[in-house]
Amino acid sequence: MNLRRLCLAALVLAPWLALAGVLVVAHELVTWHRLWWVVAGCAALVAAFEAGTVAYRTLKVRPAVSRTEAVRRLRKRRWRFLRSGLGAPFEV
Repeated sequence: MNLRRLCLAALVLAPWLALAGVLVVAHELVTWHRLWWVVAGCAALVAAFEAGTVAYRTLKVRPAVSRTEAVRRLRKRRWRFLRSGLGAPFEV
């Protein structure tokens, strides 16, 4: 299975897992039936948060160059353009 698809699926399913965990915890805290279900609901919340965080970090796009390198390239390009005698770009 493709890692990107797996991460997208985790981002779609994680909120539903968290919602189920919240509902289980709320129901069991109101009815006081079993402590086991409260623990399971809390574990579902933690699992949903961790899955969403890992998926987001995996899918996050990182820039090809650093910000400093991008600024340096833009300044170099602008300097070459000004030296060519055409004037500054977008000049009014």
